[in-house]
Amino acid sequence: MWRSLWRSIDRFSLQHFKYVINELRGIKVVDKHNSELVVDLLQSIAEIVTYGDRQDPLIFECFMEYQVLAEFVRVLKISRNSRIEAPLLQYLSIMIQNMDSEHAIYYCLSNGYINSIIAHQYNFDGGDLAPYYISFLRAVSSKINRDTLCLLVRVHGDAVVSFPLYSEALKFAQHGEKMIQTAVRALTLNIYNVSDDMVYQFVSIPPASKYFSDLVHSLKEQCVHLDSLVLATEGACTDQIRKELLLETDKIVDDLYYFKDILSVGESRLSEVVTQNLLNLFVFPILLPLLKLRRNDGSNLSAITSLYIVSRLLQVVGGKTIVNAVAEIVLYPFMGEIINGHLIGKPVSSHSPSINCSVDDSLCQKDVEQILASMIGLSGMQCGMDHDISASQVVDEIIFVKFMPQTSYEQSSERFKKELDGCWFDYILDTLRNEWTSCKAALEKPSQSKDPFFILELAVCQKITDDATSAYFSWQRMVDTVKVFILHLQLKAFICKGELLEKPLLAPLSSPAGSGRTHASDLSSASFGSEISLGSGIPCRIAFSNAGIRDIYMIPLARGTSGKLLLVEKHPFRSQQGVIIAITPLAGLSPKIDEDHPTWLHLRIREFDPRLNASKTKGYNAKGLNHAAEGRWTLGFPNAKACEAARLSILEEINKQKSSVRSTLAPLLQDNSDGSDEGSCRLAELEKKMRAGGCTVQQALTAEAATVVKQAVTLARRRGHAQVTPLHVASTMLAAPTGLLRTACLQSHSHPLQCKALELCFNVALNRLPASTSSPMLGTHSQQYPSISNALVAAFKRAQAHQRRGSIENQQQPLLAVKIELEQLIISILDDPSVSRVMREAGFSSTQVKSNVEQAVSLEICSQSAPSVTSKSKESNLTLSQSPPLSQVGAKASKPITSLDPIRNEDVMSVIDNLMNKRKRSIVIVGECLGSIEGVVKGVIDKVIKGDVPEALREVKFIPFPITSLSISPG
Repeated sequence: MWRSLWRSIDRFSLQHFKYVINELRGIKVVDKHNSELVVDLLQSIAEIVTYGDRQDPLIFECFMEYQVLAEFVRVLKISRNSRIEAPLLQYLSIMIQNMDSEHAIYYCLSNGYINSIIAHQYNFDGGDLAPYYISFLRAVSSKINRDTLCLLVRVHGDAVVSFPLYSEALKFAQHGEKMIQTAVRALTLNIYNVSDDMVYQFVSIPPASKYFSDLVHSLKEQCVHLDSLVLATEGACTDQIRKELLLETDKIVDDLYYFKDILSVGESRLSEVVTQNLLNLFVFPILLPLLKLRRNDGSNLSAITSLYIVSRLLQVVGGKTIVNAVAEIVLYPFMGEIINGHLIGKPVSSHSPSINCSVDDSLCQKDVEQILASMIGLSGMQCGMDHDISASQVVDEIIFVKFMPQTSYEQSSERFKKELDGCWFDYILDTLRNEWTSCKAALEKPSQSKDPFFILELAVCQKITDDATSAYFSWQRMVDTVKVFILHLQLKAFICKGELLEKPLLAPLSSPAGSGRTHASDLSSASFGSEISLGSGIPCRIAFSNAGIRDIYMIPLARGTSGKLLLVEKHPFRSQQGVIIAITPLAGLSPKIDEDHPTWLHLRIREFDPRLNASKTKGYNAKGLNHAAEGRWTLGFPNAKACEAARLSILEEINKQKSSVRSTLAPLLQDNSDGSDEGSCRLAELEKKMRAGGCTVQQALTAEAATVVKQAVTLARRRGHAQVTPLHVASTMLAAPTGLLRTACLQSHSHPLQCKALELCFNVALNRLPASTSSPMLGTHSQQYPSISNALVAAFKRAQAHQRRGSIENQQQPLLAVKIELEQLIISILDDPSVSRVMREAGFSSTQVKSNVEQAVSLEICSQSAPSVTSKSKESNLTLSQSPPLSQVGAKASKPITSLDPIRNEDVMSVIDNLMNKRKRSIVIVGECLGSIEGVVKGVIDKVIKGDVPEALREVKFIPFPITSLSISPG
């Protein structure tokens, strides 16, 4: 009996739970006197409910029956400065977080008790209530789903008018504590991931949508703070500064990842409002002033910080819309498209007004590929293509080839060439080989593994000096220039060929010719203390600080890409030999005669040796090196003439060394194509096809014909065709509004619509051609560009043969040495069966069009090259390039032709002899052009008029027969 009185109370029993609830109900006011008791009661309720949710269903039934959540709300209302809110929210959070039963969660979120606790007027000034409040809101958000979300919102009609959980949480979005900011972002993502249309509508329109603009403004402020930190710490690189930069960039990256998480939800309205705010309030304000598309008001970010921010944005957030928008802005000066009422097509000055860039019409609904496609004339072409060919297949490579920053490449190439005149030109080849591998490895790494933080680190840690011409900084400039040049070369190779270059294209080192100064082996074996011949040495004197003035010989030597200046002292026993006492590279000597002492020659000596200081110069600051220290030698000569001869001798050897370096770099520096003309990249294939007899493209085509072929190659590549055919060439020729082919077609059918029908027929024929199996930009296809078809090669050969037959000069040359002119190329293309078939489908006759081309060519040749021999009749003057009217043929000339050139007279006599031959009744006169034929005929007529012909021909009469009547009728 007594033992039962002392039995311990079961804290998790239903009886004890009811006791605790009754104790809580009995409290009428909460103040500092009973606050500890209330806290104990709230803790017990949270523990018992958590236990009962998993072990005893009766406990939660009691929880619902006694409406315990209503007691929580009542306690909040009767609390008087007792600081009871924090523990109440804490225990309530623990209870909700540990609920597993869907029935329990549904009950807790119903009846409006949770909303009442959320909307209670808390005093957040001072104290630590905010973390407990946000923790409670986050616990509630973790339990919502599509079935329970409706319990926390108030709906009027089909729209949400109140959502306390979301609205109250957003008030802490810009809280100073990072933990609270993180909790708010986790809460919002929990809500966004619940697919509820009314909630999406609520968060996407004001006032709730202001949250996203505030986020972007906060991100912009962080970027401004980062920029000020970068600018304030330039040239003062320390570990502390680097840590500060890392801290600031981490904050920015965290915000960008949050935007990425929101966009990853995949809801269109949510993505649109976030993207609009990112672009209009963040991306455009950063990029437009940087690209001088908007006036700089002085509050913009520096170029370095802007580059870092945009790189991070593309790397972290990415997405088609963001990337397209950035591409549109970057390519703005080159685009001929109207975006939001603003004409884009030419560079805009820095004083241009701001551009109202909105993503509603141009960015979200129109890809940059489509904009650029319409700009470069592909939109019309795509309309006639099969639907299985997407715009990206046609455009993706053209964008980069067409809009590669060629100016940037040219600038880096010019800087690279300038370094050949710098003081480190002798190290350019080694630097190029060493950095080539590093650059290729860096480009091949995935973008996610590349941290653009180095941009800021390099800008901050770059040493500022007043002596930018010192050897060390000249070395750093040369290395940086080589790196940039390699990068541009690799990018250009990838754009044109779809792959990176394995190694630089350098000319092999040839054995240098001796200069006569010394043996070639002397330079390689020259070292301090070694002996060398004095045969080419120039006597002079030098003063050493410790050894006084000494008589020496100066020997500049250049062998290939190596060059040294030797100071040699005469051997004490061998009169023709000397001992080397000093050696310095030829590069960077900059010999200069002293103005006051014309017998003194000043030489600048590089004290910095990159090989010895390689380990010390890996950092940006290269601490411990005396960068400004420069060596100088002053050599004295017997007279000014000897001093000038010595200076010229040094310059001669330096130029020899530079020439060798330039020769080695020549293949790399040759720029035969500008990157935007991919047709020229394909001319090498044409050379292979036509090189059977040693013919190259430059020898096979004139400049005008080569241009047409390049355009045809471009057309084939844009359409994704595997080969360039005569159809591509014919379509290219026909597209020229004033071209010869189009003019000849208009002569056959004068109505312009007939030519339009012909263009459509060619378009249909091109659509039937097979496409390439893969995109050249992916680098998976064996051929990077369309190959030249056998039919087109045959057309080239026909044109060569036809042109050779039509000229006496060309007949004396080999067939493959004849240049194909555009007119002959047109005639040859018209002979192709596929072209004839297309023209026949459009109602044209290839034979008729070819006749029109030939007639136009003949008239052009005659108007340019026909002799100015005329026959004046009584009515008018006639030129030999025109057919004489009927009234003038056979009439007596008042002043007959008095002379003809020798070849013409010979032809005239040949015709007269054939006319005398009675066996030949039909004589055909064949000549190089119409003018030469008419000249012969007029010469015969003139001789008949003068009577300078045999007796049988003196009474001959001539009947005019215009050459145009010989044209073949269509069909």
